[in-house]
Amino acid sequence: MKKVITIALLLFAVLSKIYPQKITQQEYLDDLAFIYKNLQKTPSFKTQKENQKKVKTQFERLQEMQKNDIYLIEALVNYYSMLDCLQDYHNVINTNSSSYTYEDLKNKDTLKKIINETDGYYRKSTLDLDSLERELANKTPQEYEGIYYYHNLFKVAVIQSKSKLVGIILDTKIPTWSRGEEMFYLIPKEDNNFRIVTGSYIDKKILSTLNRIQEGEFLSFGWSKRNNKPIPNSQNRTTSKYELKQLQPEVDYLKISTFGSSTAVLKEATTFYNGLKEKNLAQNLIIDLQNNGGGADKNSDMLRNILTKYNGKIYILMNYYTASNAEEFVVRIKGMKNVTVLGQKTKGVLTYGRNYDTTLLSPSKKIKISFTDLKDNWQQYLPFEGIGVEPDISLTSDRDWLEQTLAKIKGNSSS
Repeated sequence: MKKVITIALLLFAVLSKIYPQKITQQEYLDDLAFIYKNLQKTPSFKTQKENQKKVKTQFERLQEMQKNDIYLIEALVNYYSMLDCLQDYHNVINTNSSSYTYEDLKNKDTLKKIINETDGYYRKSTLDLDSLERELANKTPQEYEGIYYYHNLFKVAVIQSKSKLVGIILDTKIPTWSRGEEMFYLIPKEDNNFRIVTGSYIDKKILSTLNRIQEGEFLSFGWSKRNNKPIPNSQNRTTSKYELKQLQPEVDYLKISTFGSSTAVLKEATTFYNGLKEKNLAQNLIIDLQNNGGGADKNSDMLRNILTKYNGKIYILMNYYTASNAEEFVVRIKGMKNVTVLGQKTKGVLTYGRNYDTTLLSPSKKIKISFTDLKDNWQQYLPFEGIGVEPDISLTSDRDWLEQTLAKIKGNSSS
């Protein structure tokens, strides 16, 4: 009897290496019910009464359709389809797996551990990848399908598959990934946005956010049809969160990198804003909110109060990475007569928020959720959720945005 048990255990160990350890049907259903239960507690569910039935209908549909075990990334795509019945892109579901750095991959045991941990996360494509690459090679930047690169580390084929786009690895220098893995899915949303559900580059954690594809580039996650796009050099970026400098005798420039509300950031912000009150600012003021991921009103309101008393012309610079409370700031100040907003449409994640950022572990312990608990002024911001805030003047990518803004200021001054 002992020998039979031993053989069975050995056979299970061998099969575990051959067949991926997907999330089981029961784990999937338990996690789905857990997500639905907690989603009903969110301010977005409670305030968007017209969408409550959509959430329930999708929950019941997902319960009925899943009859087998499933790859974990496909499970998250399904879970997000229920979340996205609400307009609330601050709700987050990620995998409950360990975080690693590129340095960790140099250790063979750690590398093996990551690969084993993420076994069953991703489907392996059965397509002829050489033929697929040849077929996609001539796609234009305006087409979503095509060959995309993440610097020199990944090359993927992005193809249409039923109602979504799929990113299949053609080549990679990151040893946790392999050729043929379906690394990400893009699900179409409103106004040319996508929900991207993807594995992270190093440790293969599954995460998700909104994404927009523009001229052959993912505005989230850095994929591009240009294979020579350089890796950003962090040494060239300013380390200061708040900066004031004079660009021209009649033009001052403010760089506001964050509206964070931690004690340290608020202290730095308060000191900076108090200093602004004592300055004799120029008649034209550029406020750069590019890449400002938001924060809280207790920070941004200090700047807004200063600007309401400023008599010159204000030019707000924003891009896709201007998000959350930074987007709220733009919405609230955009109506002022002396304000012009330039740049690129923002991400559209501004209506709700997470005050305590509580993370809950699912019954399967394979995923964790972090849902919203704030709804301040939600009716004012809901029209922009999942869509973004439009600039008054769109800026082109062929010239420096600061140069283009200065040209606009010069044109306004001479008119």
